[in-house]
Amino acid sequence: MWFRGDSDEVYWSPRILADLRGDGEIISRKTVASAMKRLG
Repeated sequence: MWFRGDSDEVYWSPRILADLRGDGEIISRKTVASAMKRLG
């Protein structure tokens, strides 16, 4: 599981975002946070 609540989302979405951008992906923080929430 990527995160377990709103407080963890603040910590984890930037980390996931940095990893994705490091791999050359063009994606917004809100898109990452939304996907994480949807995937539970």
